[in-house]
Amino acid sequence: MFARCPVGPERVYHSGMPTLVHHAFDLQPGDLSPFVRHIHAVAEGSDVRIACPYVSLRVLRSFVRKARRWRFLTDAEELLRSHAPSHRAELLKFLADHQEHVRHWPGLHAKVVAGDTAALLGSANLTEMGLGKRQEIGVLLDDPAIVGQVHSWFDALWSRCEAVPPAALNDFAAALPRALTEVSGVRLASPAPATSAAIFPAADQANVAAGEVELQKRLSRAASREWANAYLDLCADLLATLELEEEDARLVMSVPKGSHLPVTINQRFVLCAFDPGRKVVGMMLPHDLQIPPALVPAMAKVRERMGGYKTWRDEEPEAVPGFAYFEVENPRELLPLRDEWLYAVMRETERPWKHSSFRRKHVPAFYRAATDKDYRALLLDRAFAPG
Repeated sequence: MFARCPVGPERVYHSGMPTLVHHAFDLQPGDLSPFVRHIHAVAEGSDVRIACPYVSLRVLRSFVRKARRWRFLTDAEELLRSHAPSHRAELLKFLADHQEHVRHWPGLHAKVVAGDTAALLGSANLTEMGLGKRQEIGVLLDDPAIVGQVHSWFDALWSRCEAVPPAALNDFAAALPRALTEVSGVRLASPAPATSAAIFPAADQANVAAGEVELQKRLSRAASREWANAYLDLCADLLATLELEEEDARLVMSVPKGSHLPVTINQRFVLCAFDPGRKVVGMMLPHDLQIPPALVPAMAKVRERMGGYKTWRDEEPEAVPGFAYFEVENPRELLPLRDEWLYAVMRETERPWKHSSFRRKHVPAFYRAATDKDYRALLLDRAFAPG
């Protein structure tokens, strides 16, 4: 059986020719992802078949709301592994609530959304990152014979697998590791621009503009444009590596009335900078980390040793991270600490918090400046304009 959804207007494709789907080469910040646009059209009022191992619930829900009825085929093991421990409870509830409409095929790696008259096949996972931040490609098909073959393929798999009982899913999730064992520091240089398309139409662009003036002023206090840009690169690295979406209620990127520019996870700073008149960066680190000798003088310029945080009820004292400040000519000098820093922040994201009490202080413009290099360049141009 299909899951029933409200019926919407039917969208019928009829060109008969396959169409490549990819981000425009002149993609503008805030442009709606072409993958999302076509999936919405494919799903509108249709019986929708979705096959994908990696999805975010917010994206999936936005698609199935367009459908009349829907079925979802996935690799449930990979789906659960791909979600942070703090997000698995919501995913498990969704899978339990829609048990008859979700089936598990181990090793499934296809990415398909098929409606009544068209289907989109491609490389993109159905996540914010896959549809909006990666350079992916897909093919839109509307030839009835080919779409029929896609339906037959999906139905054949569907008939050969079954739903996983909620108890079994819960047991599997409970057995998953609570932490990654390592975070790679390897990066390859490339002149290719970052992809950044919107997943949800910008209903309120004022939210991005909110705080923009204060952010620009704060950036102007940096020692130089290059210093400010390097700090925003650290922010971008954090967000991309840990796949922190702006909607994550644990994340706060604020522009407080003081002079610093912090990134907060849950209730703790994980990164900050812009100490008045100084080239200082602070970052969360494992409390027992031995600071590399080359960076000890940079830390000593601010304070002799690493500071710490209060212990919360959900953690052991030895698990509480530290926080260290460094005075550096360029934030990139701290790259030797990258793995340890990201590991400490990753551990913070795995704590059972769902919402930061500081979330109301989040400034969308700060997140955008970290993730959208064109927008960042515009802000830095203004912040460091002559005169």
